[in-house]
Order: sequence, then C-alpha cells, then structure tokens
Amino acid sequence: MSWLRNAQTLKHAGELLFDAYREDLANLPSDEPPEGLENLEMNSPANLLFGLSLESLIKALRIRRRLDKQEPGQSIFQGAKGHKLSDLLKGTTVQLTRKEQDLLQRLEAFVLWAGRYPVPTRENSVFLQQLGSMSPEIPPLPIRPGEKQIFDGLFEKLETAFGPIYVKEGGKIRFLPD
Repeated sequence: MSWLRNAQTLKHAGELLFDAYREDLANLPSDEPPEGLENLEMNSPANLLFGLSLESLIKALRIRRRLDKQEPGQSIFQGAKGHKLSDLLKGTTVQLTRKEQDLLQRLEAFVLWAGRYPVPTRENSVFLQQLGSMSPEIPPLPIRPGEKQIFDGLFEKLETAFGPIYVKEGGKIRFLPD
C-alpha cells in the first residue's frame, strides 16, 4: 500500500467514526440522559485517525519531493521524524491558513497523546505548557462538526501538493512512485 493510499484509508476510517459521533450528537436529548447513544465517545478516535491520515499524507509529500535523504539503515525521515505534524510540514511548499494551522496543531496533540492516553505522557508537552501545570483536566479540542470542512480542505490541499499518482505515456498508464 502506498503512503497516499494509507492516508486515504485512515481518513475514511476516521470519517466512519466521526459520522457515527455526529449522528449521536444530533440525536442527543436536551433534557434526558444520553441513554443508548454509544458513539458520543468516537470523536477522539476519529481525530486520532484524522491526524494519522495527515501524518501519512505529509510523509508521502516529503518522500515525493525528496525532502529527506535516506542513509542505509536509517529512517527515511531524517530531516523531520516522528509524529509532530507541524515539524513534518516544514520544508514543504504547503501554506496553511490560520484555521488550518489551528486544526493541524490540535490533531497533532491527538496523534502524540490525546487519541491514545487520558493525559500527556511528557512533562514538556505543549498542552502542559499551555496549562501551566502538571494536572491536565482538558484535552485538546477535537474537530467539531462545523470544522470538518476545514479538515477536508486541508487534506485536499495536501493531496494536490502531492501531485498526480500516474501519467499517460503513449497510450499507457505509468504509476508514479510515492
């Protein structure tokens, strides 16, 4: 599976969870306990998958643009390794809007910790620095239903920057490498 296809698959899986969350959110009674609504907790895993989809897509872009030189026996992401989406995006030509930057930073937190753990696992996390304490009570704000279009636009912007996956040459299709 290519990096691009992996990103698209992660995005689709996140959308399935997000749609289930959004449906339960729409059915949330205003004056009764939310009994029977089992998908209200699916927003966090959806945001983890959305963040991972962006990570795969940004890494695909880095590979396509040859932004990292791979040495034998080393990671292919020597220039920007790990899961910090904002660091991975550096060096690319992709320009983000303020809303996209905010969303990217929030999804980065879901990739780093909020999608997997109840609290940050490192004392120096941006989240803890923003709180100014070691007793976090509030995780990063997940994508709200009205912000999904910002995520979709950001994903499309990165796909466009990635470029075509194939070219036609002499009546034949040649797939381009990631």
